[in-house]
Amino acid sequence: MSDSEVREIVLRVFYEKRAENFISINEKNFGDQYPISEIYRI
Repeated sequence: MSDSEVREIVLRVFYEKRAENFISINEKNFGDQYPISEIYRI
């Protein structure tokens, strides 16, 4: 794999992890107030 391919994969994983963390934080904070479908719609 080229350097650019490796960099792309690393960035994708990094941003996916950040997204997972963000969603899990939202679930903890807002889970009782909003159904999960509302969170994803935002």
